[in-house]
Amino acid sequence: MSDYYRGNAIYDLIESTHNFRYTTENLWILVYGNRDCDPKVILLLSAYKNENYESKTLTPKESEIMIYTEQISHKSGVPFIYVRFNNDSKKLNEVKIMINGRFKSITLDEYVNILIGFGIQKNSQSCKKPINSHASNLYHLWQINCGLDITTSDIDLMRVNSELEITEVYELKRSFISIEKWEPYPADFNNFILLSKLFIRCGISFYIMFNQYQKSPFKDDIEKIKLYKVIYEKELKIISLGILNISSFFLEFKM
Repeated sequence: MSDYYRGNAIYDLIESTHNFRYTTENLWILVYGNRDCDPKVILLLSAYKNENYESKTLTPKESEIMIYTEQISHKSGVPFIYVRFNNDSKKLNEVKIMINGRFKSITLDEYVNILIGFGIQKNSQSCKKPINSHASNLYHLWQINCGLDITTSDIDLMRVNSELEITEVYELKRSFISIEKWEPYPADFNNFILLSKLFIRCGISFYIMFNQYQKSPFKDDIEKIKLYKVIYEKELKIISLGILNISSFFLEFKM
């Protein structure tokens, strides 16, 4: 939920393909789970500027991504809601949700009760793992301090087939650590369990894709990627698939 992937070179590269889908910088697919990492609700979360916050329609990108969010919800049986917030506000006091195609403003207390109704537990502490480890907007700050025990992760990159069904999801990771030495962080394991539990219900394969970057001057190194397959069946398994050439990887899937 941060600007971490703004201008990400992987996203720039896949502009040339037609069978990958991802959200824009102000739109996120979030999966909320309970303290056992069981997926309980899927959110299409959208940050709006003040002048457009009262809009009665979705943007074209929201409409596109909603198709895939609803697809995951339908296949997994996990409920889905659309949530909008005003990112220009000094303080978050409300959100808008969509009910039967219409937008309704609700207080944060009402919103918390909706999430509790989906099976998210109360907790006086913050959520288990803030996305990208820092608050990047008003909603994320609220999420960290909302008093709910939320295991949460966002969906980064989806591959779809010719029928526009999601077949694979990739969790994007990058670091200045060399590609040979980097390994998935244990702090992310709850997130991987949450997403794996969701995608197994849908028949969607789940992967981690890592690329290295240079610190100064900043440069994304995407000549090579490191790929892992993630499976959770009673225990988490993260299987290394090795280091691959990213250009060959994406061009292979070009339609």
